[in-house]
Amino acid sequence: MLRALTTEEKAQSQATMKRANAELANRRKVLVQKLRKLNPDTASLRKLEEDLITIRDVKGLPVIIRKGTEIILNYEMFARLLRTLKRRPLTIRIDPGRMSIDFSGHTDGSIRLYELPVYQRELLLDLPIITLEEGD
Repeated sequence: MLRALTTEEKAQSQATMKRANAELANRRKVLVQKLRKLNPDTASLRKLEEDLITIRDVKGLPVIIRKGTEIILNYEMFARLLRTLKRRPLTIRIDPGRMSIDFSGHTDGSIRLYELPVYQRELLLDLPIITLEEGD
């Protein structure tokens, strides 16, 4: 169902992730410098603290998953999820910003995976593309 990433794709994803994480670290550094210059009682201080908390590094192996539409997800997490559901009939749909996986078996259910945040996606250029077949 889901093919393994090639060595080149893994290297490409890791290199892109490292570049994005370096840029995110720079953004956090700038925010910390701005925080140090502000008066502790200002509202902008709280806003900068919130921004600092929300900027997180990219984890795993980010890839573009394509099935009609595209979504950027952590490949390792997606593959692990599919391995858990491997003996169940699955229906995978990609909508803008999220992927829905409907499964059945002795229990039926649905799982939604949301795309990486915008601040991470805008830095993740040149990612490997995994195309899911229409039967998946």
